[in-house]
Amino acid sequence: MASIAQTKFQAIPQVHSRISLEVGLAVLLLGLTFAVRVTNLNYNSLFVDEAIYATVGREVLAGKDFQAASAWMFGSYFYPAAAALSNNIAGVVGMRGLSAILSTTAALFVFITTRQLFGIKPALWALLLFGLSGASISVGQFATYDVMGLPFLAIALFCIVSAALTRHQTAYLLAAGATFSLSFLGKYIAILYLPTLVYIGFLLFVAQRKPIRPLASRFLPVVIAVIGAYVLYFLFDLGEVFSGKHSTDIVDRLVVLRVILEEIGPAILAAGFGLLFIPRRLLGGFPGRMARALTVVALAGVLLSALALPAYHLVSSNFRALEKHAVYALIFLAPLAGNGIAAVVARLQRAGRGRVFGAVVTVAGLIWFVNYSLDRNWSFQNGWPDVSGAVEYLRQKGVGPDDLVLASGSAIYEYAFNFDIWSSRNIWFSTWYMKYKEIEGVDAMKLAILERAVDYVVLDDYYTPEMNQVLEPVLEAAGYWQDFQQTVELGNGDPIRVRVFLPPVESVQR
Repeated sequence: MASIAQTKFQAIPQVHSRISLEVGLAVLLLGLTFAVRVTNLNYNSLFVDEAIYATVGREVLAGKDFQAASAWMFGSYFYPAAAALSNNIAGVVGMRGLSAILSTTAALFVFITTRQLFGIKPALWALLLFGLSGASISVGQFATYDVMGLPFLAIALFCIVSAALTRHQTAYLLAAGATFSLSFLGKYIAILYLPTLVYIGFLLFVAQRKPIRPLASRFLPVVIAVIGAYVLYFLFDLGEVFSGKHSTDIVDRLVVLRVILEEIGPAILAAGFGLLFIPRRLLGGFPGRMARALTVVALAGVLLSALALPAYHLVSSNFRALEKHAVYALIFLAPLAGNGIAAVVARLQRAGRGRVFGAVVTVAGLIWFVNYSLDRNWSFQNGWPDVSGAVEYLRQKGVGPDDLVLASGSAIYEYAFNFDIWSSRNIWFSTWYMKYKEIEGVDAMKLAILERAVDYVVLDDYYTPEMNQVLEPVLEAAGYWQDFQQTVELGNGDPIRVRVFLPPVESVQR
């Protein structure tokens, strides 16, 4: 009798020790997820999209909308306003730091969702997979509106799962509706994952023998009310946005497929294994046939619905923002992948002589994954030209409110000089669009150059390379001359020229 009591007494500290170790690992992984994002936030000059959101947000905070961004931006003013606020606090580091915080928040909710579904060990693997994947790290260092969509989508998934597995159904479903709506307002593309959330909720509610009506009476009404009101208010602008004119880059489908596999291929494979090891408690104790049928449905439906955004890119051949959108898919893939990895590792550990082999394979896999992710992240960080040299040149030239600058990626220079919002609209013009003397587009650019109204023309080989061959002959005809050139090498080895042209000294004053 004494030996039995002693055995029980000795087992308690071991259980607590194991739990403490796993919780400690979770904290460590979450800290690493954040640290790897904030270690170097000045890795490159701003990408044009980052600069656009910052300048739009600055106007929004001032109560203005000079750029009419709601007609071409694939998200609400929610993120630009947050980016401008963070920029006011700490500049580029503030904006990209906000991305790190929001991305890490998404990782946290991926972890706790997986823990609720499958347990602590799968949750640790899911956190590692989501937090340290190359695409996720890159998005977490990038000041664009994807980082506003991701955490709220992850929270919405957590709330759907919690509604199915706990008694607080109404509160969680209402919260799921609110957070999904915020994800949509962060970036409209989140709408493609509304069917996924509904499907997962349906599956879990049926498996737990709960009525599915609350999904329709509590979750969906919130989504319809918030998103419906927003769509009605911006109806005409959204028609322009969803026309695809501002968000399309058509490439060969094989290119799209290759990038999808590079970014989330391992997660897709591991998620497939995860579906084979769904805990019986999630199947609601159904008899054998029903449990097997439910598993088949899960295999066919959950994985496919998790790939909604990659599937959209593959079907449409649209390459635009593909790497960032892969992270949306990871929110749904990571829990399943964590379950699959944990199940495989557990079986290797129980294999007797195979334990050492299993440990070696696990460590080798971790080393490969982290190195691969960091390599992908380095390629991302060096994926566009650093134009700080051109910015410094323009500073030395004394660009001021009375000048007119036509530039590739003009928002980058607008952000760098930070003139007041009224002056900025009269100074900075982009090679994507210009209006001059009631003329618009390329014709406006040509006329402004021929009349020598433009004080500085900045051309590069990256943002609008097709415009170089259009504008160079016009610059030559108008007597403009090149006063600055810098060649920047991208991570893939491509050389990118950044050049600045000035009008002749005898230029007619505007």
